[in-house]
Amino acid sequence: MIDYLDFTTPQWLVNYYHSIGILSFFLNFYTFFLLVFISDKIDSLKYYLFSFQFICFLVDIHITLLMQPQPLHPLPAGYCTGVLSGLLSSHTLMTVLMALMATEIGALAMCFLRKFLAFRRMKRVKTSIWLLVSVVLGLVVFIVFIVSNLYFCGLTEDEEYRIINQVILVG
Repeated sequence: MIDYLDFTTPQWLVNYYHSIGILSFFLNFYTFFLLVFISDKIDSLKYYLFSFQFICFLVDIHITLLMQPQPLHPLPAGYCTGVLSGLLSSHTLMTVLMALMATEIGALAMCFLRKFLAFRRMKRVKTSIWLLVSVVLGLVVFIVFIVSNLYFCGLTEDEEYRIINQVILVG
């Protein structure tokens, strides 16, 4: 049984976020350097890889600097202590994170699609434009579906306090 829960922000976790953020910052810019200056032989694939790397960079910055989620173990709950935590709710920050992650998945899928098309061209096989349009449209629908579902699952602050009061009065 849990005797008490500590709701203070663990300093080790904030330090962890900062160290991971600094490390990922340098690794991302090293990858940007490689894509821009060293990758001459991969033609237009480097633009797809660059977009994927840029989205990864945005996810890293969002998690380690702007959001900084603080879990409340063993409860399925948490709060945020990042730069944007004073301006936006934790639910909104999590929705932005899911939008970035879904876009990251879409950018990775576009990289795979680009390589697939390159292999099809090497085999001299015709590829239908409708296949490409359906894949891109499917990715857009996937992103909109994930983000809108998560956004509309949120409660207002008044509803959250009402539920907390009900739990306290029952318990």
